[in-house]
Amino acid sequence: LRAGKRPKAEVSRRTLEMLDYFHLADKRDLYPNQLSAGQKQRTALARRGDHRALRLQLRNAGVSVEAARDALRPKLDLVGNVSVGASHSAVPGSDRSTHGRATFTVGLSFALPVGRRDAQAAVEIAVLKRRQARLAIQQSEQSITETLKIKWRAVHAAQRRVALSRQSVRVAETKLQNEQARFRAGKTTAQLLALVHADVTREALALETAEAEHRKALVDLWAASGALLSELQLAAK
Repeated sequence: LRAGKRPKAEVSRRTLEMLDYFHLADKRDLYPNQLSAGQKQRTALARRGDHRALRLQLRNAGVSVEAARDALRPKLDLVGNVSVGASHSAVPGSDRSTHGRATFTVGLSFALPVGRRDAQAAVEIAVLKRRQARLAIQQSEQSITETLKIKWRAVHAAQRRVALSRQSVRVAETKLQNEQARFRAGKTTAQLLALVHADVTREALALETAEAEHRKALVDLWAASGALLSELQLAAK
């Protein structure tokens, strides 16, 4: 909503609506790392535009059901009518004078819908569409939740690879320092020193690759949770 430059009042209202829908209204002041796994999943569902579209379809389907059922109900209305008539009377100093007289009538109007088969069919179709909308939301929630779990596992695996690579770099650097000291003492050859130096370079490249994979895993997670734009803006800052 902010990216679309919507008014602040609308952003606040719709945000609170989503928090209430996913039972997160009391968590609105918490940071992501303060949320439980289930709360994080519900937050991701609230941020996904495709899931919001499905919820809108369900809401519209509910309105259609009520409208179709309303067409089946008999109508009892209070109706009124006002009519104004003219009366004439003699007035001294003139030939005639005209007076208006208003008449009020009130009654009840009862209407029984005809063609009830068509109306009943419309109700059944509306109910079916609402059921389909609910099923679509359930499938969407299951798909998003499973995707988030996969992305979370990928992030954690990438974090472990980064940690292992950093440890390997430290070990290689320590070995290089020891080999350089041995070389200065004349206890090793330049060839062996070059090999150890190559090991350090290889481990450093592996660390860069692991860090790049970790960043990609984070971007994939942000995209799956519908938070890509906001997270990239935070990273840019």
